[in-house]
Amino acid sequence: MAVSPTFADTGTATLTVAIVREPDVRRGADGIVARLSELAVNDELVVVYGSHRRPQQPISNAVVDGLRERLPRYTVVGLNVAPDALMRTCALLDEFMEIGSLPVVVAPAPTVVEVASEFAAYLRADRMVHVSA
Repeated sequence: MAVSPTFADTGTATLTVAIVREPDVRRGADGIVARLSELAVNDELVVVYGSHRRPQQPISNAVVDGLRERLPRYTVVGLNVAPDALMRTCALLDEFMEIGSLPVVVAPAPTVVEVASEFAAYLRADRMVHVSA
């Protein structure tokens, strides 16, 4: 299980944006969900899931379902994001974070890093990590 930080890890992070890619989940969903669960227990967490699925499809995948199973006291919220609706999604994420939810945002695979970077900047994240199998 690899976690690569892209912001300096100061040891006092309170908000983490985690990037997860669909191919990594296919290779090792259990390990990825386990690591995300650890992050969620220690930090506020936003997961940005890069997927090739169509935005109209319901959000039910190994990450969302796995986090719901591992963290039954958390409200795990699955969201779709379109590249032209980033600011609206940022505002929505802010609201979800305010009430203590754990958002998993499904973004188009080719733009997942850019989307995660926008969220991290908007939410003033302490760090951004890539979680892979």
